[in-house]
Amino acid sequence: MMEIILNEYSLDGQFETMDLFFDSLKPMIKIHKLIKEADTVALLRHHEMYQRLVTHDKTLHDVMVDNRSRTSDEIRVFKRMIRELTSEDPFWTTLPSHKPSDSYVIATNGSIPTNGHGLAEACERDKVIVSFKHPAFEDDTLEILKNNKPIVIMNFIDPSQLSELMHERRLVTPHLYCKYRFNSEKLCFDLLEEDHGFDLLTEGEVRAFISSFKSFHELSWDEILKSDGLEYKLYSPSRKEEDWFRGSQYTNKNISKFRTSRKYRCFGFREGDAFFVLRFELDHKESDKG
Repeated sequence: MMEIILNEYSLDGQFETMDLFFDSLKPMIKIHKLIKEADTVALLRHHEMYQRLVTHDKTLHDVMVDNRSRTSDEIRVFKRMIRELTSEDPFWTTLPSHKPSDSYVIATNGSIPTNGHGLAEACERDKVIVSFKHPAFEDDTLEILKNNKPIVIMNFIDPSQLSELMHERRLVTPHLYCKYRFNSEKLCFDLLEEDHGFDLLTEGEVRAFISSFKSFHELSWDEILKSDGLEYKLYSPSRKEEDWFRGSQYTNKNISKFRTSRKYRCFGFREGDAFFVLRFELDHKESDKG
């Protein structure tokens, strides 16, 4: 179990309005969901997180109870996450790992003491923090001086970056990794069918598929459509009875496919700029039909 510390210093009233705060929360929502779905990571926080300032005069607690702010479904999701982060275990303050007798300061600003706060606690656990959007916490790493000796901790503000670390440490399934690593911008794995997904693959095949997904994700759609390596094309079997998706909920979708190796294929459909991954093929039998 990896222990990540929620950095309460990344909330100090930096947002001009609550609406701007809500608009900044989408990455944190995805990070929170990733951690909950993986169930291999503990997101530890300070038990007084609810007191942190969002605007110059509004705390996280004020945000939760404010009825004047927007009441859309999205805002309700944001408030639910805030409630969980501020009122539910686990709190690292229950059993802190860092000692009051030690000195912890941010290397770039030695005037900011962190003893008793999440940055000091991260130094004594897995040296990983998650931060809200804040100009002082935009870098991937942060240096803390413990008794004048440097400790580098990793700082995450983006779910794709955190999913990469979790994948490297084998704390997340390949499916969940891809779901958050590619972040639905170009590749969406929400609809991947379990019977035709990563469970079919060996470890080497998983690496091959993920490598292809990374290449796909880095290209523009114009480049994808012209790529000889990917061979992105419409799936069009000559006979209806040979259609792999016949009778499925995707019958009326324009199914396409692309190569993930010389014989492996990935099937799905495109909507806007996103390709929704549905099935993997390992033997080329379905691909040969169209």
